[in-house]
Amino acid sequence: MNNNNKFFSAMLAAVVSAAFLIPAVHAFEILVPYTVDTKLGEASIVSGDATELAKMEYFVSQLLGSATTLVQDLKDDTPTAVANPGATGEWYIDVAPATPGYFLLKFGTGGTDTDSSTGKPIEIVDHYFFQNIGELDKLVFSNAQVNFLTGNGVEPSLNIGRLSHYVTYDGVIPPCTNCDFVTVPEPTTLLLMSAGLFGFGLARRRKSA
Repeated sequence: MNNNNKFFSAMLAAVVSAAFLIPAVHAFEILVPYTVDTKLGEASIVSGDATELAKMEYFVSQLLGSATTLVQDLKDDTPTAVANPGATGEWYIDVAPATPGYFLLKFGTGGTDTDSSTGKPIEIVDHYFFQNIGELDKLVFSNAQVNFLTGNGVEPSLNIGRLSHYVTYDGVIPPCTNCDFVTVPEPTTLLLMSAGLFGFGLARRRKSA
């Protein structure tokens, strides 16, 4: 077998190998967790569109360093959160095709409790405010970010049934400078690269002939 035939055989093997890699790439993509969004703050407030909007604007203004006006986009009183794939202690809510810049999560833990060390009443945090930084059609949060839904971080396991509602908001999204995103090769990229190598091999073979 001359050098040209060896090169052609190698290119053919590369194309076949790339075709077998495509299912593996898809499987890898599924296992990559969604990026957990940035928590801006938390508060114990009376639920209501105006009150929640005002508090969200406060936290966003603190983030941006100037007064900010937001627009309420979507409110869901029967939210469904599912486990973040490939992660432990993380959850997400799918809001596709919407891509909100900010959102809040409200849990059914409001009111007061008693501080075990002092015996005095304390407020239980029930609203958590976030900037949407990763997959913008997903609202992603962790158990720790919402104090395990108890307001005091003591409960060891998440009771997702305590999620009361969520609200999304549109507004200016500052660039994310400290975000680590996982880049996964696209199947199309692999095919194009393989096709180019294959064509290069054919051209060399014809030129030699």
